[in-house]
Amino acid sequence: MKLAIIIISTTILFSLGYADFQIPANKVIPVQFNNLKNPVESNPKNIASGAKIYKKLCWTCHGDNGNGKGPGAAELSNKPADLNQKIIKERTDGALFWWINEGGNDMQPFKDVLSKQEIWQSVIYIRKIQSN
Repeated sequence: MKLAIIIISTTILFSLGYADFQIPANKVIPVQFNNLKNPVESNPKNIASGAKIYKKLCWTCHGDNGNGKGPGAAELSNKPADLNQKIIKERTDGALFWWINEGGNDMQPFKDVLSKQEIWQSVIYIRKIQSN
């Protein structure tokens, strides 16, 4: 049954134009994260902190505007997510937090690199990129 759901979901994603973003079969965002709200206020200080983290750890693969075409993207076996795609924009802040925390595809988990505060600041900055 799980395989059928994965196949159907993948088919839908490809038909909607999300083919570039690959969701590994073993990566399912837990419900409690989908419902998690960002406890960090979106303000200039936290946006700047998120930008600093993004430029240090995310930019190489995701690029300046989050399009997944950073200078290191070509070296990866899985194309980095375009953070401006509808499927990413529609994710909750909690889902983005989980993905950054746990990693996915070729992206390393950042739970041992960044504090929870820093991950939330990164989510705030990603939302800023998406709004441009």
